[in-house]
Amino acid sequence: MPRHFVVQCWLLASGGFKKGENFLLDGIRHVDIFGILTRIVAPSSTRLLFLSADEIQRSDRVAGRPDKDDFARAVGHRVEAELGNDLPALADAIIDASQSFQDVVSACLAAIKKWQQLYSMK
Repeated sequence: MPRHFVVQCWLLASGGFKKGENFLLDGIRHVDIFGILTRIVAPSSTRLLFLSADEIQRSDRVAGRPDKDDFARAVGHRVEAELGNDLPALADAIIDASQSFQDVVSACLAAIKKWQQLYSMK
């Protein structure tokens, strides 16, 4: 059994997830992890809400952090490529993270509300 699968099962169980219920998980950065989560929670559905930020915004956010050099090295990693291309392609909604925090939260809640309405109609 793949290690990612075991860790994700533990994570969901520790958060109290039960199939058929809603569960919010933050920080999905890998296409493979999203795929595993989708399989684990079946028959429950999964939704990917992607917060987009361009390279300049992301660099500005870490400029004052002590790990800014780590970020500069990480930009070339395959995970960063997935964040820029593959995950947005899988997303059910893409939110512009350059907005104010309140606007980002409002956009996320609006997407979730839309999904809830669509789901309740089925």
